[in-house]
Amino acid sequence: MGLAVPAGELDGLCLHGPVVLFLGVSTAASAVHRYFPRWAGSFPEPVRLIGIDLPVAAPTRAYEDLLDWMARNQQVRGMVITSHKIDLFRAGSGRFAAADRLSALLGEVSAVRRTPCGDLLAYATDPLSARAAAAELNLGTCGGETTCFGAGGAAVALVAALTLPGTELTRPAPDARCRAPGVTAAGGPPSNGDIHLTDVRPDRLAHLMHVAASLGVAGRVVPHLQDDASANTELLAGHPHARLVVNATGLGKDGPGSPLTDGAVFPRHCVAWDMNYRGPLTFLQQARAQQDARELQIADGWRFFLHGWTNALARILDVPPRDPALASILDTQRTNSSRGPITQGG
Repeated sequence: MGLAVPAGELDGLCLHGPVVLFLGVSTAASAVHRYFPRWAGSFPEPVRLIGIDLPVAAPTRAYEDLLDWMARNQQVRGMVITSHKIDLFRAGSGRFAAADRLSALLGEVSAVRRTPCGDLLAYATDPLSARAAAAELNLGTCGGETTCFGAGGAAVALVAALTLPGTELTRPAPDARCRAPGVTAAGGPPSNGDIHLTDVRPDRLAHLMHVAASLGVAGRVVPHLQDDASANTELLAGHPHARLVVNATGLGKDGPGSPLTDGAVFPRHCVAWDMNYRGPLTFLQQARAQQDARELQIADGWRFFLHGWTNALARILDVPPRDPALASILDTQRTNSSRGPITQGG
């Protein structure tokens, strides 16, 4: 278990040397605590990692207090956001000195850099990370539909990754302080089919459709307000030719269960992708039970996790993602785990 601090207890935290924070729901259990000391050995300066925990649907004031605390503390280099991406951006919009183009466009933040003068700069790096992980799944450019359960920050990033050309994902921000040094992305979007997204919260679906309209792809994105796993299972049954089926919820990691019932039938030959990498991963257990019969390709969120940290740390440390200080992150192999990064079938 790594060092994790409830956000409400930060004022009592004494920092000894530079730190990188990461914001989530239950950060002590994250595998990043196991690997970060190894990664940090090649960083421009020695930094420690501290997890910051906030519950789901935390009040706006909690995010504001967190950002104010960051701005006051010179030892803080920045923060990686693994949960609360949309809520943090909304709460902190008046506290960011600048936001990169994707962060402003998508209304979410994946990384915050604190400058030496205390300015906070916001970046949305998850679309790049999702594009890179999707490329490693060999999705190619396909006409198949995508069915995505969840409409939070991960789903917003996925929509951008699946629909935008690489040049749009890496276009420089108007403010040079929020540049994305050395970033590359695949040229064309990996899918040109419709994207069906579900969520239990209408506000999340409304935000996602606002983003889709801003991206110019609203005609391809179909929202579904779903109350439970049974409704999701029925939706999946109605799209038997989907090429990609995604769990972008916290179910199977931050909360128990899956967005699907055990009676769900995955489309034949599809990719079943859980954007989580730890926890029971019930969604992937359901897919594995059908892997041979349905000829499925199965992937958890490990590669998305690694690309996410590489891209976020590049902004925080102000180095290109392919800099030698960060390149080794993508070679990280999991230890003490029986679950491989990607299991393929078919």
